[in-house]
Amino acid sequence: MKLLNRILISSFLMVACVFSATPAHADTFTMSIDGDQTVDTSVTQYVTIHFSVTFTGGGSGNVSVSQIEPCSGTVVSPSPSSFSSSGNGTISLGPFAFGQTGTMCFYVTGTRGSEQHTVITTVTLVDGGN
Repeated sequence: MKLLNRILISSFLMVACVFSATPAHADTFTMSIDGDQTVDTSVTQYVTIHFSVTFTGGGSGNVSVSQIEPCSGTVVSPSPSSFSSSGNGTISLGPFAFGQTGTMCFYVTGTRGSEQHTVITTVTLVDGGN
């Protein structure tokens, strides 16, 4: 019986060591995006949102980028829509109607395998002419 208890305890310790030695998941890329913007549609009818994808640890691969404006469900295509190395992209919006007002929130999501990161920004349209 003592031998059986020792075997069970040893087996438990070996399993515990295997689980504790498993490294935590490390991100392979990060994303950033311009801060919130206010656009005076009495002056300009276009806006560009800049974002970036940065591979960590000198890595590379393929990150697919998609974007949605969830306030209205409008999908706008980022350029480029895929990154194989660190880089910058843009989302161009417009033309807006002269004097148009409102708020749009943009979620830009990067996906690589099961890893996913989302960055968020807001564009507020104001009519500074009134």
